[in-house]
Amino acid sequence: MTVLTPNDPAVAPTTAQDHAAGRWRIVEVGLLLAAPALAFLLLRLRAMSAPMLPDPAMTSVYLWDPGDLARRYAQSALPAQVLNYIGPPAAYFRWGTRPGFLVPGRLAYLAFGTVPGFLAFRYVLALIATVPAYVLGKRCYGVGVGALAVCLVLASPVVVTAWGTDFPDSAAVSYILGGLACLVMPTQLGPARRRWQLAAAVLLTAAVWSLATTAVLVAVAVVVVALRTAVRRGLVAMLAELLWLGIGAVATTIALGVGSWLLLGRFDYVVPTIQAVLFLSTPAQTALWHSTNWRWALGDAYLLVLPATCLAWAALALRRRIPSPAVAIGIVATLQLAVAAVGQFGGSLQLLEEHYLSSPLWAASLLALTVVIAELTRSLTQHPVARWLPAALVIAVALVSEAAPPVPALGWLPWGAALAAFVVAVAAMIAVLPRRLPAAGTVATVAILSVIMVLTVAPKPSSAQLRGTVYDPPTGYQGALGGSWQTAADDYRLEEAVRRVVPNATYQGEQLVDCLSDYGSFGTQLVSLFHASINYLPYPCLTLGAVARAAIRSRNVAQLVAMTTDGRLDVPVVMRRLARLHPRLLRFASLRSGTESVQLAVIDFPAADGPQYHP
Repeated sequence: MTVLTPNDPAVAPTTAQDHAAGRWRIVEVGLLLAAPALAFLLLRLRAMSAPMLPDPAMTSVYLWDPGDLARRYAQSALPAQVLNYIGPPAAYFRWGTRPGFLVPGRLAYLAFGTVPGFLAFRYVLALIATVPAYVLGKRCYGVGVGALAVCLVLASPVVVTAWGTDFPDSAAVSYILGGLACLVMPTQLGPARRRWQLAAAVLLTAAVWSLATTAVLVAVAVVVVALRTAVRRGLVAMLAELLWLGIGAVATTIALGVGSWLLLGRFDYVVPTIQAVLFLSTPAQTALWHSTNWRWALGDAYLLVLPATCLAWAALALRRRIPSPAVAIGIVATLQLAVAAVGQFGGSLQLLEEHYLSSPLWAASLLALTVVIAELTRSLTQHPVARWLPAALVIAVALVSEAAPPVPALGWLPWGAALAAFVVAVAAMIAVLPRRLPAAGTVATVAILSVIMVLTVAPKPSSAQLRGTVYDPPTGYQGALGGSWQTAADDYRLEEAVRRVVPNATYQGEQLVDCLSDYGSFGTQLVSLFHASINYLPYPCLTLGAVARAAIRSRNVAQLVAMTTDGRLDVPVVMRRLARLHPRLLRFASLRSGTESVQLAVIDFPAADGPQYHP
């Protein structure tokens, strides 16, 4: 038996370099985990934004009380014209077939409450997006580029806005970003590689089961990486990689099913999702939700960021030898954009015309932009101090954008296209210059980051609604950095409080409608809590006339929620207006959160046919 002495090299004392490396690793991990909080404080990120469409409010209801929603809005009690609009039961409940978002979101709500749960879930999503991006940048270029990737994600108005509502793109953009970084991660073959593949499978599958339209983007990423593996290592290696991705996808799908069953009351969400997709793909639904006139795009300058980034990456990739993962990222970003454009303008896919559907495209685009900036400043990557400059420039441009006057409205022509062309031209010019010109790369970085920020936050020029187009609400990107979120948080608390005041349904198919005496941005969300598109009476609460009463009678309504945000809900008047329907006041509440308030009355109609509500 060999006995080791203290002087033996095998038991030599740990060197000072090892101690320093250990301390740096602790600092590195701590900064990475704290990065979302630091960005929130430094850039004043808008942690929550007022949604401008009803879908986030419907998703919030699933987070707060999924069982009540499923019981209350059963299809059998809805009139035929409503069924033709919302589709079969599975399509109607498509908001509840998004477990990639709903399962972790409901866990956060149950653990922390309304707004704290919202913020806790977003913090997790931020880490999912930034940690793999950091590791990828560090392995490809160095620690400075890892920090650059983190800063680009946390300072992106598109990503921050997506995180700000309960629309499931908030989860999808993070899942795709983290999943793509894991998918192309440079690592040794064997167990380490399989762990990254499984992580990629989990995140990309969760993205699909958060927002079904991301299946196209995920498919592009998987195909590109599989072909890359086949070219580099052969067909057998590609099949093995696809096998591990498939195992991870199946396991994630089952795990989400169990979570959906325990938390949302539904195990099978796959079949309803497919049925919903098929229904929304019918000609009638396509005519409702998909623009036939392509000219709407000319007003969305933020979309120009996607092709500008891809072309800038191509200009550098064609002239320089860049790391293999960086090549794959650029190809994925380019093909995702191409497929989205073909589906949008040549088919029936909605991947570009509404910002909450196009935001997942920013996942690959931000990673490609990281490659562009890394190549522009590659001469700085080995310098112990200068390597942090690109990340610092991202923060500086974001801070200047906050302090500067609002960007004027901008379309594609002439200035939007000119600015996008400028980004590509700068990247192409630097690509042909020698790499040892740090000043040129730094100036080019500032110019590209500034132009991309302007294109992203520029509002759409005001104009009349074009014929053949679908309404797309304002993006709100201009207020994502340096914006306020307190009012949105007050609204969110009030919406959840309203759901608590309204009694839960006690039988399946209990019909409820609502009306609002004053309608604004907050009112949009209030009525959306009860599915505004089919259950909102467009008549002021204080003047419920014959038409409104006839609508209540024809719908066999069991309950009415009358609301106002101006503090002037006259319940006796409402009851007199509804006297012929024999109303019964169940509850009245006056709620307030911050500067926001709402009064509401829950009215029961015992004479309604069918099963009766018993409070």
